[in-house]
Amino acid sequence: MKIFKIENKGKASWGVDYRDPLTGKRKRRVIGQNKKGATKVLSKIDTEITEKGYFEDRKLINKSFTDVKDEYMTQEIRNIKKKYPQYDEYILNQFMEFTPLGKNKIKELNVPEVDIEVVEQYKAFRAGRVAHSTVDRELNVIRHFMRFAKSKRYIRDNPFPDVKLFREDLNRVVYFEPDEVERLLNACDSSDCQSKHLKPIVTISLNTGLRPITLLNLKWNDVDFVGRFIYTGTTKNGHKLTVHMNSDVREALENWKVVSVDNRDNWQNDYIFKSRSGKPFKHVRKSYYNAIRRAGLDSKGADFYSLRHTFCSQLAKSTKDLNLVKEAAGHKRLDMTLRYIHLAEDYKKDSIEGMYKKKGVRNPAEI
Repeated sequence: MKIFKIENKGKASWGVDYRDPLTGKRKRRVIGQNKKGATKVLSKIDTEITEKGYFEDRKLINKSFTDVKDEYMTQEIRNIKKKYPQYDEYILNQFMEFTPLGKNKIKELNVPEVDIEVVEQYKAFRAGRVAHSTVDRELNVIRHFMRFAKSKRYIRDNPFPDVKLFREDLNRVVYFEPDEVERLLNACDSSDCQSKHLKPIVTISLNTGLRPITLLNLKWNDVDFVGRFIYTGTTKNGHKLTVHMNSDVREALENWKVVSVDNRDNWQNDYIFKSRSGKPFKHVRKSYYNAIRRAGLDSKGADFYSLRHTFCSQLAKSTKDLNLVKEAAGHKRLDMTLRYIHLAEDYKKDSIEGMYKKKGVRNPAEI
């Protein structure tokens, strides 16, 4: 925030330079030939932004939640940084079907009517049905939508600064032991399993640790069978991840390619796991939980994400190298990886035991 000077044919004009707090866009406005006047205007802008959070008398544009959602999704699809806009649309459609107390469904409301009470009711409603971490992810999508609505002047205030998210329990990890993995794969391969895509999906997840949304959005041209790599593009946390294919993953993909591709042309740009409409699966929860039951496994907390936990857990136990786990899983923060340190019970013991016996170094206690 500053004043600036422009000279034209020997005459000087003064203006103000600041950022609009609603849109974040830079604004430059010529005030006049008086430097003091420009300084006073800049001071007024600073006061208005501090006290009200906006400058100028902005009139709100009254729009329905449904119309704003359509506008938001159009922008999201154009935004190349948003790799999975369909996930946002799924969450918002789900939110729009919710009916707050004393009101109509959210899809029948105008955006200003979706206040903090509505959001808190939805938060409590979802918390009774899904994990807290899932609620947090849904609320983050809605928060981003409401921020968009504010930038377009559809609402005066975003209710989300006063909405507290649940804290995800980073120590709660549900994973499978090797014998349970074998039972699960057998259940996926049994004659009772009608979903032929389930076994390759579970096999890939167990051997790569890919997040479900990343795995289900893979295309055939993301797979390098010669170099034995899978290129995921931009993942959930914004990183590009290259995953090595072991023999199990390669075999699963080659077998599935025979089943799904046949002799069609231009299949390289197809999604590997897709519906009849050609779109990628949003999830495989129903077939997955059926396989869990057939395998005789405890389904409590064992959601599809447990396959990723299993990959990270078994890798931590076999290598005792948390940096390797962090890199293989594509974790952005180390604390996400540290969830698995307690699974390798001998991690610290093996490190401490005989640490002075390497390379001929004597134990100081024996000196």
